[in-house]
Amino acid sequence: MCFDIGSSKLSEEAESQIQTIAQLLQEPNFNYLKIFGYATTSGTEASNTELSKRRALEVYGKIKAFHSIDESKIYITWLGESQDAYDLHYEKAKPQTPCVEVIVQYNE
Repeated sequence: MCFDIGSSKLSEEAESQIQTIAQLLQEPNFNYLKIFGYATTSGTEASNTELSKRRALEVYGKIKAFHSIDESKIYITWLGESQDAYDLHYEKAKPQTPCVEVIVQYNE
């Protein structure tokens, strides 16, 4: 889900995506939810960290509004423009973009 630069407000399209994600969490083999918030490098490092946090928590709040989730099955983080964004353990990480990525994991 992408955001306008400097914003943590979800678009209508993103709200629709969140409804779909909430439905996926109802599957019997749902195992874990990961939410990663990102920001661009425009602005200060502190403001970008705060913005990526607001984005991640906004997405989480919307998902939670549609479906209650066992808190032990959730990982939420925000990376701002941190170098840590390049050390993530999955291939499709998109650091330094105004987005939130949501990964739904299932038991095999």
